[in-house]
Amino acid sequence: MRHPLKWTAIGAAALLLAAAGAYRWPISSARVAAAFNRQLGTSAGVELRRPARVYLTILPLPSVQILDVEFHDKNGVTLATAPRAKARLAMAPLLFGDFQFASVMLREPTAVIDLDRGPFAKSGAFRGLFASSDETGAEPSLGDLRVEHGLLHVVSAERGVDTLIEDIDGDVDWPRLTGPVNIALHGHWRGEPLAVNAWLADPGIWMNGNRSPVHVGLSLRDATLALDGALVDGGANFEGAIAADGASLPSLTRLFGAPSLAWLPDGRASLSGVARGNFRQLAIGDARLTAFNHTFEGAITLSAKPLGVALSGSIAAETIRLDDLFAKAPSLIDQAGDWSAKPFSLALPEGLNLDLRISAATVEWRGHAIQDAAFSLMGSGAGVSATLSDALAYRGAFKGEATIAPGPDGAEIRLSASLLNADIGALAADFGLGAYSGVGGAQIALRANGNSPAALARGLSGEGSLKLGAGVIEGLSFEEALRRSERRPINLYSDMRTGRTTFNDAEAEVTIENGEARLRSATMTGPGVCVALSGTADLANRQMATELVATRADQNGAPNADGPQLKLTIAGPWSRPVIKSDSGA
Repeated sequence: MRHPLKWTAIGAAALLLAAAGAYRWPISSARVAAAFNRQLGTSAGVELRRPARVYLTILPLPSVQILDVEFHDKNGVTLATAPRAKARLAMAPLLFGDFQFASVMLREPTAVIDLDRGPFAKSGAFRGLFASSDETGAEPSLGDLRVEHGLLHVVSAERGVDTLIEDIDGDVDWPRLTGPVNIALHGHWRGEPLAVNAWLADPGIWMNGNRSPVHVGLSLRDATLALDGALVDGGANFEGAIAADGASLPSLTRLFGAPSLAWLPDGRASLSGVARGNFRQLAIGDARLTAFNHTFEGAITLSAKPLGVALSGSIAAETIRLDDLFAKAPSLIDQAGDWSAKPFSLALPEGLNLDLRISAATVEWRGHAIQDAAFSLMGSGAGVSATLSDALAYRGAFKGEATIAPGPDGAEIRLSASLLNADIGALAADFGLGAYSGVGGAQIALRANGNSPAALARGLSGEGSLKLGAGVIEGLSFEEALRRSERRPINLYSDMRTGRTTFNDAEAEVTIENGEARLRSATMTGPGVCVALSGTADLANRQMATELVATRADQNGAPNADGPQLKLTIAGPWSRPVIKSDSGA
């Protein structure tokens, strides 16, 4: 019986020991707080305020269960709170009655990072963290921090930041103060899954104002960001490679809570380059930006403003296709063929400031093209302006400027453009008028106010002019028509559509007021004929009412008062005008 009793006793003792090891023994919360502060308070600047209750468990590994946890720095700034935490204890110090924390798990913690005042600011405790470690000669063992279902609130009044990251799970592994720190977290930001993977080679070197290699990877459902380089100057200053990719600019603006232009096209957008900067300003050199099926290269700078963000720089593209950029822009014409009355907005998103210089070897629009274009794009809440400072169009110099500003009745638009010494014949041929050949130029200045194409057309005002040098109109002979009119009434389609009209010069001036264009003067002179055009055009209703008078002239273009005249009326809708001669033909 002795042996059975012996083993029974051993088993009972083992059960008692196991029960004792698994039992949650209440211990002094002050003792645990003091032990934590001895380990991390003096050298790391992180202190544990006395928790509500603490329980010690020996098995399976020594640990303490802590309720109502609050960490703060030496300045009294709260770093994090949690209703529950579990800290694993190092075995060897425990045998001598000392608590040393090997790892900590925070359940449902809440942390606030104030980028202006918290531990990451210049006056924060972490700024003196490593200096104090050098003074004491101690290097604390930080271990591993695990987070379950955490909440992070990031704020900055200076930077206009106020955002939440929820459902955070993951690890922060920082075994030694002077060693590398690894961060692997995932959570949700603005309803989107977020994953963060980061590595910093030596936080101590960095916080003491030196350079430390760093890698940061952020991943969202529709976007990724990767930084590979170094943190410098002891602050959030980064130098190195940057690579960002997003599903589309509209989706990214929605994600970041910024208003978007509804007509921006879809398609992935990516950015890569060499970056230098911080939260306030990030300059990217050797930048390569791909968006809207276009690729731009150059240098750009992103700057955080109190009420928004500023984008500036100089970029270049081989080809810019306006059809792609404005593929989703609202239509100017409705299904009935009239100006659309559907309201639209031309303003930039609030808080976005632009100062861009853009150049392109070719700019294309609906089969037409200009070359060697250099223009600027500037904008703010007060409006946006685009200036074409130089371009080559149809062998001539092309310049222009457009400004859009918010007004009480919609957008206030001003547009000016000039084309000098251009091949007007090639320009006309591009728009389906292949009969003309010659050189000339034009200028136009327009202004309008409204919230729809129809309203803009009704309020359009301005002026324009056209000057042509010597040219030829093939398939149209005013001189032949005048000759035949002396014998009989002419037929427009048989008597005028033969031969050609040669002229020495032509010019026209037009004034536009409240949607009605009126020809102040329009003449064409050449050997044997002088042509004058007068009348109006209703831009709002797309109607015209003009009269053309052709008079016989001498070889120098001087009109012959006694010679025959040919009068034509051109009236009706732009798309199908009716042309009649004075004889009714």
